[in-house]
Amino acid sequence: MNDKKCSITCPVSGFKFGCNPTLWTGMVVMAVWFLAFEWFWHTKVIADLYREMPALWRPEADLKQYCTWLWGGIALTGVMAAYIFFKGHENAGCREGVRYGVVMTLFVSGPMLVCYAVQPISMKLLQMWVLGSAIEFIVGGCLLGCIFKCCKKHCPAT
Repeated sequence: MNDKKCSITCPVSGFKFGCNPTLWTGMVVMAVWFLAFEWFWHTKVIADLYREMPALWRPEADLKQYCTWLWGGIALTGVMAAYIFFKGHENAGCREGVRYGVVMTLFVSGPMLVCYAVQPISMKLLQMWVLGSAIEFIVGGCLLGCIFKCCKKHCPAT
């Protein structure tokens, strides 16, 4: 495949973004995984914790007009998580995905701690946010580790 015809080159890193089917597969998988997990976690597992603090959140009736922002932001996070993994992966499979998941959980937990410090959310909600992030990123990291290791075996050009 000719990279010059089908990719966008980052002016800072020089990375050719566009022709790598493994990366695109990882991005789609992570976007779908993040969307599915976030929906399940926040609407089924911890919804009652949000209901305990209604003054902090938009009313459910108002949320519909913000769905594009909500789901778009979640999908973008999944896509960028795949890109970050892709740029640093070492083809170590699921083990590498677990390491990535732990590191990314620690990274995204910082803003959650800040939120806890400045908003009157419960410690239980903070703990569930961190636990949810750990599950999301560790499972997502394992998915990416398997995708990238498998594709490296079968498609060495990617």
